[in-house]
Amino acid sequence: MAAAFTATPVVHHVTRVPRSHPARRSAYRSCGAGARAAKTSLRRRVSGARSAVRSCASSKSSASTASVRGGDENTLPMDGLVYRDVSPDLRGWKVAGPPAEKGMLPAIIYFALTAEQSLGLDPYNQFARFALGFEHEPQLGELEVLERLQRAELRVFSVTLPFHGTMEQNKLAFKNWAQAYAAGQDILSGFLNRVDRGIQTLLKTQIDPDRLWTAGLSRGGLIASLVAMRNPEVTGVLAFSAVTVPGDLKELREVREQPALKALSLKTPQNLEILSKKETRFYIGNQDETVGTRNCFDVAHGLAAASNARSPPHEFIMYCSLGREGHGTSVDVFQDGATWIRRKILR
Repeated sequence: MAAAFTATPVVHHVTRVPRSHPARRSAYRSCGAGARAAKTSLRRRVSGARSAVRSCASSKSSASTASVRGGDENTLPMDGLVYRDVSPDLRGWKVAGPPAEKGMLPAIIYFALTAEQSLGLDPYNQFARFALGFEHEPQLGELEVLERLQRAELRVFSVTLPFHGTMEQNKLAFKNWAQAYAAGQDILSGFLNRVDRGIQTLLKTQIDPDRLWTAGLSRGGLIASLVAMRNPEVTGVLAFSAVTVPGDLKELREVREQPALKALSLKTPQNLEILSKKETRFYIGNQDETVGTRNCFDVAHGLAAASNARSPPHEFIMYCSLGREGHGTSVDVFQDGATWIRRKILR
C-alpha cells in the first residue's frame, strides 16, 4: 500500500515504548524477517493530505502484541485511571481529571467502549492516560494516581456507546446495531442527541469552550467525528483505527442501504464538507481489514480537498498493521496521538 502514495517524504518520528519497560510486551508486530519493530515512518503529502507510512513487508509475525484487539484483555500492564461520575444528570458519562470545583478546563471527550472501560481498562484507556500526562512507569497506587489527576491540566470525559457493557456485549454490539437498523431504528441519533446535551451542560461548568476536542478508537473514532460535526465548540478530532464507512463493516453490510446508516458515512460529500472545518488526525494500520485502510485514507484525502486550503489541517498517519485483522493499535501510537493533542489543546 505504501507504494501507492507518491510525494516527497519527510521523516516523522513516533515515540517508542522503552524496551526495558514491562508494559511493552512486544508492542510491535514484526513487519519483516527479523525486524523488532516497524521502521521509522515517512510523512508524505498526498494532494494536500499529510500521511505517515511505516515500512511494512507483507510477511506476518506470530509475536504477541500489547495492542487493542491484539493483547490479553485480562492483563493490566498499565495502571487504570481513577474516574468518577460527571453528575447525576449525565447518565453514562464518566470523567478523569481535576474535580469540578476547579472550574472550566481544556477537555477531550474520548469514545471507545463503555465509559468505564475507556478510562479504566488497559489497553483501551492508554490514550486517556497519556492525554492526562501519565507516562510509561511502574504501577502506581490509587492515592498517587488521584494526586496526579488533581494536578492535571485537562479533563478526559467518556460516554458509554450504544449496546456496550460487558466485553461479550461489546463483541456483539455491531450485530445489535445491524438488527436495530434492519428494524428501521436509528439508534445513533438518540445517542448523539444525548451527547450534544451533555456537552452543552458541561460547557457551562467544566469545559473551556475554546479548548474542546473529541477522540475515539475504532467505532469510537466514528462517534468522535460525528460529535465534532454536530458541535461548533469542538476544535478537532483524533481517531485511532476509526470506522469511517459503517456500512462496509461485515456485520452491517446487509443493512448498508438503510438511509440512517448511509448518512453516517464520513465519505459523503456533505459530511466531508462539515468535518473539513475541524482539525483532524487519523491513525490506522496499513492493512486494517476490519474498518478498511483505504476508507480511512479516502476520508483524510477528501477532508483535505474539501478544506480548499494550501496546507489543510488534516493528517493521515499509517503504521504497520498488528493484531487481529490488522485492527490493533499499539501503545506508542496511543502515546504519539496523546502527545499531539496535548500540544494542540494546551498551547
